[in-house]
Amino acid sequence: MPTMKRLRKMLPVLLILTPLLFSPAAAEEFSASFKGTDIQEFINTVSKNLNKTVIIDPSVRGTITVRSYDMLNEEQYYQFFLSVLDVYGFAVINMNNGVLKVVRAKDAKTSAVPVASGRAGRRR
Repeated sequence: MPTMKRLRKMLPVLLILTPLLFSPAAAEEFSASFKGTDIQEFINTVSKNLNKTVIIDPSVRGTITVRSYDMLNEEQYYQFFLSVLDVYGFAVINMNNGVLKVVRAKDAKTSAVPVASGRAGRRR
């Protein structure tokens, strides 16, 4: 088939696809389903997905089972993370350098740095 005929047939497809190529990327979404998962594995998975550095206190141990039936955007996923940790007795401390530290909730209350809360709203 000559090149010109091939181009004519492809032109409508190209016209439809071109705007999609130049449209802003869709926001990343996450699913959250953890059954009998080691809590440190859960924290590491969330850390990797959100591209965050997380330090886990050695006292953070146990297994979790949680499930969200909805896809979550980045902020919702982070709030889900905070809520899960809260339910299991842990908290996140936001360090000045952007690093997150996961500790037992009772230890976070005696910390001099801000504690992230799944109930209070947005992260800093």
